[in-house]
Amino acid sequence: MWRRILPLVMLALPVVAPRPVAGQEMEEMAAMMEAGTPGEMHELLGKTVGTWNVTVKVYMDPSAPPMEMTGTATVEMIMDGRFVAEHVEGAMMDMPFRGLGITGYNNTAERFESTWLDNMATTLYTYTGMLDGEKIVLTGSYQDPMSGESVTQRSVLTFIDDDHYMVQNYETRGGQEALGMEIHYIRSGM
Repeated sequence: MWRRILPLVMLALPVVAPRPVAGQEMEEMAAMMEAGTPGEMHELLGKTVGTWNVTVKVYMDPSAPPMEMTGTATVEMIMDGRFVAEHVEGAMMDMPFRGLGITGYNNTAERFESTWLDNMATTLYTYTGMLDGEKIVLTGSYQDPMSGESVTQRSVLTFIDDDHYMVQNYETRGGQEALGMEIHYIRSGM
């Protein structure tokens, strides 16, 4: 039936010639252009661009020493300076580890937005946050695969200098926040 109706619908669609943009349409277009233009917060994210040696400490049990991982991170600006993409490679528990993060600043919502995924989980982690002084602070939550409970995470990115930055991830479980992971990025070749 659709095969017979679709040609008739296609013939009934008017051909619309482009018309000049004026008045309110110009204002809307200008607002869209402004919202899509990279700015100061995107430049701040650009400080993470480069190749980094990473050291990761994962705190699974507060009474035990952290698990440690080393690897590399390659961070690049994408989408004409609107986002950074981070590719991480290393080994965790003698298994290959690969991760991918995308972070940007949403001019319209006036907040940072970030995602993370890796080859050890099927979770797509999402975070939003703000600049707090010199630090980027993001929050999000995920469902713990062992307990099934929702776990709140707070991620704090601290720029130490041009060749070193740190990310600390805190988790809230049972109303208590604790450091879950600490990642040090040192620019490769330093």
